[in-house]
Amino acid sequence: MVRNGNRRRGIFWLFLLVFLILLGRLWQLQVLKGEQYRRLSDKNRLRLVKILPPRGRIYDRRGRLLVANRPSFDLLVTPADVRDPQALAEELSGLIDVPEEEILERIQGARGPYEPVRVKKDLSFEELSRVEANLWDLPGVRIT
Repeated sequence: MVRNGNRRRGIFWLFLLVFLILLGRLWQLQVLKGEQYRRLSDKNRLRLVKILPPRGRIYDRRGRLLVANRPSFDLLVTPADVRDPQALAEELSGLIDVPEEEILERIQGARGPYEPVRVKKDLSFEELSRVEANLWDLPGVRIT
């Protein structure tokens, strides 16, 4: 019987030790390193982007072309990814034909920080190439 009691006590202390180790690790992750992991999670977000397929050509009953496809590109800005809206507006206004004030107004008037704002619709190929060439230096800017 004494042996059985020692075994139970040993198992109890083992479970208590494992529980305390897990509790200590949880405290370390949440309290000590919580801010670090919060910053990492802010940078790690998924965004769903709809990519619509091309519609195709539309012909009338005589076989004449009514509507043809042509590529169209929009410039979008996600406000949450922009560190300095004023600097971004200044940079973009030099690349596309939109005044700096209008770009800044659209960025600041966004519905939400993660909701992309359309800055310009139907970019010309010259504007598209200028923006694409500088895209690495334009945080929060996306072309769709």
